[in-house]
Amino acid sequence: MVRMRLFLVLLGLLVALVPSVPAWAADEGTGTALSSNIWYDKYIQLEKNIYPYHESKHSSDLGWGASYQLRSLINMYRVTRDNAWLDKLVRQADTMIANADDIDHDGFLGWATWGYSPVELTNIGFETADPADSTLPAGWTRKQGTAADAYRSAEAVYRGASGLVLKSGGGQAPVIVQKLDEYVPATQYNVRLYTRTNHENTSAVVKVVDLTSGEVLHQASVNWTSFYYSSTNFFTPAEAGHEIEVQLTLQSDQADGFAHFDEVKVSGWFPYIVHDGMAGIPLAEFAHLVKQTPELRAKYGKKADAYVRFLDENIIPRWERSTYLSNCWVNVSDDLGYYRFPRMDTSGENSAGIEPAYNYNASMAHLYVLMFNLTKDPFYRDRYTKIGNYLKGALQTEGDSYIWRYWSRPGSYWEDTSHGNVEVGAFLEYYWNRIMFTGDDMRKITNRFTGYMWNGSLEDPKVSRYLDGTGGDVYSTYLMNWIELSQFDMTVWKITSQMYKKASLSHPLHLLVLSAIMKWDPESVINSDFETDDGSGKPHPAHWTIHEDGGRVALDEHNAKDGRYGLTIHPAGHSLPAAVQQWTGWKPSTAYRLTLDGKLTGNASGGKAVIRNASTQEILAEVIVTNQKWQKLSTEFVTPADANTPLEIVLTVGGQPQSAKVHFDNLDIYPR
Repeated sequence: MVRMRLFLVLLGLLVALVPSVPAWAADEGTGTALSSNIWYDKYIQLEKNIYPYHESKHSSDLGWGASYQLRSLINMYRVTRDNAWLDKLVRQADTMIANADDIDHDGFLGWATWGYSPVELTNIGFETADPADSTLPAGWTRKQGTAADAYRSAEAVYRGASGLVLKSGGGQAPVIVQKLDEYVPATQYNVRLYTRTNHENTSAVVKVVDLTSGEVLHQASVNWTSFYYSSTNFFTPAEAGHEIEVQLTLQSDQADGFAHFDEVKVSGWFPYIVHDGMAGIPLAEFAHLVKQTPELRAKYGKKADAYVRFLDENIIPRWERSTYLSNCWVNVSDDLGYYRFPRMDTSGENSAGIEPAYNYNASMAHLYVLMFNLTKDPFYRDRYTKIGNYLKGALQTEGDSYIWRYWSRPGSYWEDTSHGNVEVGAFLEYYWNRIMFTGDDMRKITNRFTGYMWNGSLEDPKVSRYLDGTGGDVYSTYLMNWIELSQFDMTVWKITSQMYKKASLSHPLHLLVLSAIMKWDPESVINSDFETDDGSGKPHPAHWTIHEDGGRVALDEHNAKDGRYGLTIHPAGHSLPAAVQQWTGWKPSTAYRLTLDGKLTGNASGGKAVIRNASTQEILAEVIVTNQKWQKLSTEFVTPADANTPLEIVLTVGGQPQSAKVHFDNLDIYPR
């Protein structure tokens, strides 16, 4: 083995190997100290105050909340190379999986929510009066009581202009009832309402009664004297066709007791394929990271395998093999297909069995590309190919960009920025795996963002609600996957980072964006792990200028320290091929550390990484690679006092070129 030599040109001293964790990230396990990186500090502060979405039993909280935080933790590991972030991911992912259940008894574990399903009651806020009796809410019936002890009133309002008052003292307690519009048999439903009473000995009562069988399916009592949100669950009968009635009443030993009710709702718990896809993506991404990173396998390999099994045996097959949901896959042709809604209406739009919004299928396509890489199961390739054609067929060319609609229904509005993240995430995953989407496709998507959705300002950047540039800017900060288009145009990073300097941040989606801002931050090295190409169709890394000079500089999937690619420089004859990046985000008169993984193959004289003045060629720092096994190399240097000095990072061969190869990976620069 060739002995490793490191040279610190700036100081002329031999430098010892050091860990690659940035100094500013030393407290990521606890998040207690401020650092020299504003994005890291914003991330830590937000993370400390974020709601624990991963603890929720609602699939919507997992898909639209926890998934973003989990993916941000993967980014944070990539930025810092600290396992503390992955430890946190494992704890959160384990909690999510522990909360999975089989409430629909189809044999598959999973998640569900009532948040999207139709409300099976009308006039839930008692806002509308019965045409024949203004004291009685329309759609409701007095089973017991009169207009004197059961009536609509502004006194009972939690939201809106009217609520329901029930009073005691007149003999039998008043009862107001309404039958459910419909129900899905053998399904868990949720009943929720706001209620209060005037005395601790008075309780507001909600019952759910099966009139056909006479069984009380559910009963809950609340005796809070200020408005209380009650949310409880019950199961519907196994048979269809029963009459199910919701009853509102009170219990009181007070002659003047009363109860107020408002916003009474009943909805079913159902799974949603888009939530499963979104929640599954970070589990598969984690497993993919572990598979590609040798030093992670011993600690996380079994956990990664368990996550893949959970997805492969539960979350994914239930959408085609569940006796409860029905087979949701539609095989249009040999190369086209998509998932439809299950057999029941789960969205309140008569959605049973119809084609959903594009984001539903995009989430699963994203997951399936990852799952194929992990399992090599041809099922996943078949599905991501057919869904990919389905999604790509929705893209419309407008000028130098793509635009698409929310779904395929006639008259659909243009896709919005928030849900568009799901499609963009899938398009990127296809592209990164060289499937179906080309660099030209990705530039057209990038042009949609920079040319139509962005308001053109870097002083006060905003992004439109819809992809056509309309609808205000309510989704401006919802750039979870859009920011990854920085691979093709760093204007995307500038827009996002400028916005996030001032934006109010409160949600896990903001954690994901902050972590991606760090990933693409030009103060460090852009595309430092060589995982993304430049979209030219050649195997060249994004944001690196290639000088081949008769040799070859290319992304190399066979010589990566970890991840998908490393960078290989193969000189030929007396050539001096190189990869160069202009370093633009540095601070003057600041001590930095340069680290990289490097190795040689063949009869090599060495490779090197150089930080130099692009005008004068003066070298600030240099690391020489002479080892034929991967090794972490590091050196320190100080930037010039003049902030206008043009600096560049150069990766090339060292000494006299020979018939050999130099390999680089995980090149980072950060304040010391």
